[in-house]
Amino acid sequence: MIKPGVIRIVIKTISPVHIGSGAEYYPMDYLPVKDNGKISGLCFYDQTALSDVISKDGEKFNKYCETVKKLVPNNKSNMDRFYDFISPYVKDLPRSSGCAISSSAAAKLNGSASTTPIAALIKNQYLKEPYIPGSAVKGMLKNIMYWKYYKDKEIKRFDEKRDFPERDKDPWRLVQVSDFLPVQCAWYVDLLANLHKQKKGADSRTLTGIPILSELIDAGSIFIGTLTFNNALHKEALQGNDDFSREVKKFFPESLNKAYLRDAVKDYGRCLFDKENKVFNSGGNFALKKNFEKWWNLYSGETYEEARFIKLGKHAGAISKMVYGGDDFFKGERNVSIPQQKNKTAKNDTQTTVWLSSEGIPLGWATMQIGTAEEGWNMRLEQREKFIKEPHNFIAPKTEKQEPRDDKKDIINKYKRR
Repeated sequence: MIKPGVIRIVIKTISPVHIGSGAEYYPMDYLPVKDNGKISGLCFYDQTALSDVISKDGEKFNKYCETVKKLVPNNKSNMDRFYDFISPYVKDLPRSSGCAISSSAAAKLNGSASTTPIAALIKNQYLKEPYIPGSAVKGMLKNIMYWKYYKDKEIKRFDEKRDFPERDKDPWRLVQVSDFLPVQCAWYVDLLANLHKQKKGADSRTLTGIPILSELIDAGSIFIGTLTFNNALHKEALQGNDDFSREVKKFFPESLNKAYLRDAVKDYGRCLFDKENKVFNSGGNFALKKNFEKWWNLYSGETYEEARFIKLGKHAGAISKMVYGGDDFFKGERNVSIPQQKNKTAKNDTQTTVWLSSEGIPLGWATMQIGTAEEGWNMRLEQREKFIKEPHNFIAPKTEKQEPRDDKKDIINKYKRR
């Protein structure tokens, strides 16, 4: 039986997502795993744990120390010798984890023993599994609800200091959101691409920018969590007359219910989806456009009666940040400006580039099922138990070329767990 004020939520990724921990992996933080001479995965290990294991053999430890002293990270043969030396130890180390790697990222690492860092996903410290922080989901929902509130009142321009209450007055103190834990999840390392807007008079768009290697949650991953609304504090605030109570009366005249939350997320998500499609897929050719268009066409006709579009993570884009963006309702009325890369004096009130995976799929998209029924929730809990018990081995890319599935209920998922 679900407790009053608790809303069950299921998030399902429909494109690769990166929610970073702020940490980065460098060549000495991972061991490339090869299949027929080609890198097929990476094993991330703890350097302290490796030293502890090797130190049990004095002679081997001295050799290890000498090897480390001579390391030159951007020298491929030098690093290969180091990897050969540590390989017998790393596979049995505690606190190690592994993931697959795309062919583009593997080529980048294999080409010159690149020192380019890999942006790490936020993970559970003990289970080594990615999760979605509750703070990230709460911040997203808060922005959506404010957007919905002002849109319904047809207020096109508003002041952040005037219309957004300070922390101690924030009515979202009434809302608690749990971390979202995986019940089905795969992750991999990919080389990201940045798609720039089409130049005037040009018939093509460009994929440029500094190569970014990132650890991504793959499409088709599923996470579960809950939102809890404090009905007791809400009732008390409705009877009060302090600043906090007045903000509660303004934004939460009634208890937050799943029906209103569904409508807000649905409206915002559909606007965001259409806006991004319009801004970044209007005219012009570019590499990977075929896969890009297949992805958009796959989801453009969906209504999602139970699941709504959301954007998560670092590469979700400026139009998904802040309540000012998301659709044409606030076009030209945003209080934020984005300096252009080449002309720092020129500014635009929406983003002009989009991040893509190495296969041309836009990053950060997911769906949110709000108010999952008890039967479906119990099924997810069982899946969670099984997922915890599974060994998180490397996720091997399929050997055959993957294409988006015809069935729109299926997810584009290029990798499978062994």
